[in-house]
Amino acid sequence: MGMFQGVSIEEPDVDSINSKDLNNEEMSQASSQYQTIKDSPLDKINPKSKEEFDEFAKLLVERIRKHEKHSMYPNFINEFVRELCLPLKDADVRKVANTLSTLANEKQKQIREKEKPKKKSQS
Repeated sequence: MGMFQGVSIEEPDVDSINSKDLNNEEMSQASSQYQTIKDSPLDKINPKSKEEFDEFAKLLVERIRKHEKHSMYPNFINEFVRELCLPLKDADVRKVANTLSTLANEKQKQIREKEKPKKKSQS
């Protein structure tokens, strides 16, 4: 059984709370409740093994990708990766950079292959 079995990282639907309909005390309570719900699932995760870190990464990716259609998503990812890499050693940052360069090259190759005119097979 995995360490994260049964852990959910769903966000509460705070957009459905209409602030015009709530007084200051109710807004404070809603904000406090959201903070508690928002912090609890991911804060409980404490990966130690490679498998646990892999599962943690999977959960984070699922959570973050919910916003991939937003126009600010590429900028967010750029800043997110940069901030995550700040504490790493230069050699580890280079590994991340190489992984991203390889990914960019693969995507570029896929685009070129799609744009190539298809050759007719000779029978």
